[in-house]
Amino acid sequence: FDKLADVERRHGGMALPAFSIAISRLKRVVESKEVATSILNAVETVLHAEGRILARRRALVLGSRGAIGAELCKALAPRLEDGAKGLCGVDLCAERGERLEARTLAELPAECWLRTDLVIGVTGDSVLAGADLERWLLGGERDLLVLASGSTKKVEFRGLMQWFDALLAQSEPRVAG
Repeated sequence: FDKLADVERRHGGMALPAFSIAISRLKRVVESKEVATSILNAVETVLHAEGRILARRRALVLGSRGAIGAELCKALAPRLEDGAKGLCGVDLCAERGERLEARTLAELPAECWLRTDLVIGVTGDSVLAGADLERWLLGGERDLLVLASGSTKKVEFRGLMQWFDALLAQSEPRVAG
C-alpha cells in the first residue's frame, strides 16, 4: 500500500488502477490478531527449543502502533513476568501510553533498549542499525538477544544483517574496536 501511495504521490497518479487490501478492515482488525498470535507462538516455540520461556523476556516491539504491532503488545504484556513494565515500543506514531514507547530507538530511554532481550519487528522497514546492536552488546544487561521478524522478508533487520555481513568480511572482526 505504501509503495503504491508513493508512486501515486511522485507521479500524480497511476498508469493503471491498483487495488490493495492492506488497509481493509479484514486485514487491520481481524487478520492482525491472528498474525500477532502466530508470531508469538513461533517466538515461544524457538525459545522453548532453547530451554527458555517467553515470560522472563524484556520485549521491544518495532512498529508497536501498527495493526499487528498493537495486537502483539496487547497479547504480549500479560504474558511477560513484568507485564507492561517488561514491554517497550518503537513506532513513528508513538505516544506515551500504558507502556513506554518512542518514535525512534534513539528516543527510547537507554535502559529500555539495554535491558531488552526480545525484539519483534513488524514495521515493514529497517529500524535497527549496527550501531544499535553494538550499543546493546557493550552495555546490554542480557546474555541473549532474540530478533523475530513479523514479515517474511526480514526487512526490519536489514540494517543489522548488513552490519553482520560487513563485520564477518573483516579479517579480524571487532565490535567498537
